[in-house]
Amino acid sequence: MTDFLLIVVAAVVIAGLVFGVFAFAVGREAGLSDPEPDGSSLEPAPDRALTADDLAAARFDVTVRGYRMAQVDALLARAAEELQRSTERVDALEREVAELRRVPDGHRA
Repeated sequence: MTDFLLIVVAAVVIAGLVFGVFAFAVGREAGLSDPEPDGSSLEPAPDRALTADDLAAARFDVTVRGYRMAQVDALLARAAEELQRSTERVDALEREVAELRRVPDGHRA
């Protein structure tokens, strides 16, 4: 029984090697694509507000451990700041509207 198992394992290993050599020789396997060079990140323009399309189109350089953390952190910090400013602006406008609704028409300054 152990001889049969040894023959089966050897046959599988040899078949795998033959297939690997054949696939390499034929060259039809595309394999992994070439990595993009550093500096290929796509970041939104800093001179205008972020949009949903900017966030969807954002691309970061890839490193061994994943994306470049500095690029991701910078975009997240910018998005957080702009979201905070937008929230503050909406709150201010809502307070202004509420104030205008409380003041009768004849008493506005």
